[in-house]
Amino acid sequence: MTAPEGMALTSGEDMQLAGEKLGLSAHTGQLSLKSGEGAIDVQAQNASLRLFAEKKLTLSSASDISFAGKKRITLIGDGSYLRLEAGKIEYGTTTMYLRRTKRTMAATRSALPLDTPAPSSGNYAGT
Repeated sequence: MTAPEGMALTSGEDMQLAGEKLGLSAHTGQLSLKSGEGAIDVQAQNASLRLFAEKKLTLSSASDISFAGKKRITLIGDGSYLRLEAGKIEYGTTTMYLRRTKRTMAATRSALPLDTPAPSSGNYAGT
């Protein structure tokens, strides 16, 4: 499909775009995915999911942000890292570790259950 100016694909209910591959590209402008009311669900059901930005990558929420990894979560920034794995917290850095806190408190141990959503069935044929 081609159009010299603009093109609209609309459906009153469901739309299937591809059975094997799909690429979206905005060569010079912004690419937006928006939902007026419902959630936006992005899944890589049998592979990795990668986000990359040449400049700054920002994740923000008007409420909460949760990161959940069944095995581990690792944050890396210019040689320093924070790793959460198997009930342990590990951090390391190549230079100075600076800790700014008014108080440090030792408390009893606690945990939150890992709530990883199961992927949808992958049946996108609308049946």
